[in-house]
Amino acid sequence: DFSVLNYLNQNFTTNKVGGNYFDAQNYIAPSAYYYFDYPSPFASDYLAYLLFQIEANKAWTTKPIIPFVWLKYSQNTSLRNTFIRNWMIEATAIFPFFSGAKGLWLWEDPTTFADNRNYAAYERFIASLHRLSKFRDMFEGDYQLIIPQTAYDLYVTRKPIVRAVKKNNFVLVAAHNPYAKSETEVVETSIQIGNWTNTIQLTGFEVKLCKYDLSLLSNEKEIQPKIIAYPNPV
Repeated sequence: DFSVLNYLNQNFTTNKVGGNYFDAQNYIAPSAYYYFDYPSPFASDYLAYLLFQIEANKAWTTKPIIPFVWLKYSQNTSLRNTFIRNWMIEATAIFPFFSGAKGLWLWEDPTTFADNRNYAAYERFIASLHRLSKFRDMFEGDYQLIIPQTAYDLYVTRKPIVRAVKKNNFVLVAAHNPYAKSETEVVETSIQIGNWTNTIQLTGFEVKLCKYDLSLLSNEKEIQPKIIAYPNPV
């Protein structure tokens, strides 16, 4: 819908995306700040909101998407300078790349650096990036993003969020349930890629990251009956 574009990104002559400002940009940097904390009913929409910023922009342009992210709540006086939840930090570091982001701009208010605050949130953010970096080969060369449901559909249905990357015979899956009712609630969700399907169990707000070998799993039914676990079932 061209009418919802910011006017700076519109070419009024062609009625398409473009114009001097847009053409001068090497990349697109949408903002994905969060405004509500749990248990607010709006807090759980944070990840669908973040992914929507990326996926909507990718629908309009082939330029790299590098969103701005912040590890604190924004424009909410009751939550001023409060860091977001741990699972929000982890998902913010990992999921954007599954929707097509090419990087992240991490922003912080420089006026708070002299306040002797606890910035452990940054350690968790960096640790989450390191966790994803162990699978960096899945995002290099020829790979395919798997987006079973758009970010907007997930916002409407409030279902667990699943994204994947397929490369050759391997699939890397990221799954998270921002709509969990508690940190102990257990839910199951599934993902299907061609003839391959898999069920993923999520506990609470965990951010799950799993890599699957499709060629191995395609033969699982033939191999499994021949496995004998004796005398120790472990």
